[in-house]
Amino acid sequence: MGPHRFRKGPSGRVRSHCPWHPCIVLPALMPPPLVFLSHSSNRTPGALEDTGKLRDALAGASHDVQLDFRTIQGGDDWYAKILEWLVRCRAAVLLLSPDALQSDWVYTEATFLKVRKQLDPQLILIPVLIRGVTKQSLSSAEKFIPLQLHTLQCIEATDAASSAPQVLAALGPAVHLVVPEQVQAADKIAALLVRMGGMDLSNTFVALTLAEPPWHPGTDRNTLMAQLLARHMLKLGISSATRIMDVLGRGIDASAKADICRILAAFWVHEKAANHISEAKQRTPTAWAVAINGNFLPDFTAEAYARRAFWPSEQWRFIPIEGGAGTDFVRHVTESILKWVERRNPGSQRKPEQWLARTDISLLVVIPERQWVDHQALNALRLKFPRITFILETGEELPDLHGEGFSEVTLARPALDLLEEDKAQQAFSDAFAMIRGD
Repeated sequence: MGPHRFRKGPSGRVRSHCPWHPCIVLPALMPPPLVFLSHSSNRTPGALEDTGKLRDALAGASHDVQLDFRTIQGGDDWYAKILEWLVRCRAAVLLLSPDALQSDWVYTEATFLKVRKQLDPQLILIPVLIRGVTKQSLSSAEKFIPLQLHTLQCIEATDAASSAPQVLAALGPAVHLVVPEQVQAADKIAALLVRMGGMDLSNTFVALTLAEPPWHPGTDRNTLMAQLLARHMLKLGISSATRIMDVLGRGIDASAKADICRILAAFWVHEKAANHISEAKQRTPTAWAVAINGNFLPDFTAEAYARRAFWPSEQWRFIPIEGGAGTDFVRHVTESILKWVERRNPGSQRKPEQWLARTDISLLVVIPERQWVDHQALNALRLKFPRITFILETGEELPDLHGEGFSEVTLARPALDLLEEDKAQQAFSDAFAMIRGD
């Protein structure tokens, strides 16, 4: 972000430039809720194909359907898989044929699901009566009498495939739930920890005085520990980054440690304040500028705001303004932007202005000294580059700039706490110094 500069924080300590890298992509959506399909299809000719057709109809409506002979592969622990599905499913379909009413496995699955239904009324449990089974015959089936499945809303159909429209209506739409940002971040950190397959996380739990998680069926214990550890790291935050890096030791490589630090660094700024950046980009006909206070804006803080503003997308970049401003600030910034585009797209047939007009990347430019620009110069830049968001550093305070003629500038409120900024920047810098020393 321009020439390297040393600046003083509120404590008076001199700080240097911190390393930043392209942000990490996290999944924005959870998979659709799981639907478990219980059946007995081995004795009757054509039953497997019939069950498969129902599964395909549900999957075609975006439901995540787990069916043993379609999903479990050779070498898998099929018992653990089925137990995991029974525990995790949001909905279950019991295909109750004459064969199923004689099956010990279907009875076991139905018993487990009925108990879950009693404990969790949100579970959707759908008995589907096929191949001649009726409510009356179900209520008198000796093995199933204690379960009282006939008291549930049952679907009666000739076969599994023909029941699909009614089953889909009972399931409702396959909603893809948006994952909260902190959950996304924790999942990414956990994935980085799990990637270090040989790493024993037990010692890390001891060092952080954490209780180890209870075992859940069908889930790897190390994965559970990684998930709990990741949530704890987010709770500690970037200010504890050096402690976290020290506890992880050499069991996790430097690249993964650096990625964890970058994730933590995105969550120390206030979400509402950071969102002003993404909202300013949506303004028309030109993006508004954003004013942010702070002592480490070009080297640290602006990046943290951008990461939080566009999370989890990586489709954003800062364009550095190189060298001093000179006397013609607008010309200097214009030349810096166009040179950056040319370096990014060597040999491109399109002119830099054309690329800027068409790119899907969110582009940002930090103006590190407010005295470099007045409202007329800023407006000239915004008109020249309508899709670039200009970030104006205001120093330690966040004044009301509207009185100075900056009419289309959004103030990133709540204002930054300088002590928190100082602590976060120091912790991030120290953590990277520790990583480089590993």
